[in-house]
Amino acid sequence: GLGGGSGNAAGTLLALNALLGQALGQADLHELAAELGSDVPFFLQAQPAIAEGRGEIIEPVGKLASLDGKTLLLLRPAFGIPTPWAYKSLANFPEARNRPLGQAEELAKRLAKGDLINSADLFYNSLELTAFEKYPLLKLLKEHALANGAQAALMCGSGSTVFAICTSAGEANALGQAMESRFGLFSLNQTVELPGRFIAD
Repeated sequence: GLGGGSGNAAGTLLALNALLGQALGQADLHELAAELGSDVPFFLQAQPAIAEGRGEIIEPVGKLASLDGKTLLLLRPAFGIPTPWAYKSLANFPEARNRPLGQAEELAKRLAKGDLINSADLFYNSLELTAFEKYPLLKLLKEHALANGAQAALMCGSGSTVFAICTSAGEANALGQAMESRFGLFSLNQTVELPGRFIAD
């Protein structure tokens, strides 16, 4: 759920295009990326954005002041979730389609204004409906993070990684250690200071 495969594909496209002297313009590069995968175009650019359509329509949202200086805590249990299963199972949850239109845009506006405290209720991932039913540990991780200082928390993509937004690296590290003591070892327990990128080995 961290976009690793899509990020790798986008990075490869950008590297090949650079080696070829920028043979492809942005429009052609974007079109090729969309053919490789729905999420690949998102990773051609390095800024916060809202993805629409299948994920290939990218709307940059600019600087999100609320996240400056914050630290992400990434927690992934020792199991993964097959993406095809997650999307197929979503058909069993018609309420997933009932979220108000424009919620992502409203979240971006609040984060841009520095209003993280009043934005937590706008963080939403419809795939949590399927994942939390089959893998209740993920719901526990999210709830525990929110109850212990995280300003927001959400499952990433189709899972199984959960992220929490913390006010500092120290707080994020302490929360990660406390959650590992309570829930057992994670295959990923990583902090990322914002703004920044996480690159997995």
